[in-house]
Amino acid sequence: MRSTRTLLIVALAATGILAAPAARAQTRHSPRVVVEHHYNGPYEGRSELVFEAGAATPLGDLADDFFTSAKGLGAGTGYELGARYRYYLTGDLVVSPAFHYTNFGDFTGVLDDDGTQRGFEISTSVYRYGVDLQRFFGSASGQVRAYVSAGVALYHNRYWDYAQG
Repeated sequence: MRSTRTLLIVALAATGILAAPAARAQTRHSPRVVVEHHYNGPYEGRSELVFEAGAATPLGDLADDFFTSAKGLGAGTGYELGARYRYYLTGDLVVSPAFHYTNFGDFTGVLDDDGTQRGFEISTSVYRYGVDLQRFFGSASGQVRAYVSAGVALYHNRYWDYAQG
């Protein structure tokens, strides 16, 4: 029994568990096999979910005056909300599927129809489903990075109008 206990103490000391701190430090520097994937940049192979919001200003027929143009809808500045998933192919190149909803400012007014005042409202909005390829510039460790984005998207334009009576 005593020889078993002695053998156990010697074995624990040899593995570094009961050894002095200097000996333990030496035994922990044994060679290891470590499998790592080395990225070219700090983001390569990583992904992130990005939420976006901003102001949206209409152009073209949406912004043209309702009363003085044939196709104008009188839309004003509105808002845009979006979400995108970014997957970093390299530290600077990203593929990014995205969804955005844009709601332009509604146009309201009153029409005089043979002496009868009728209120009306025109509402326009857009759904955007797309995939973008983005190229980032500058240091990957910086807080702000410039980028260029190109992509394809399906736009679903929505138009709604209402007139009293």
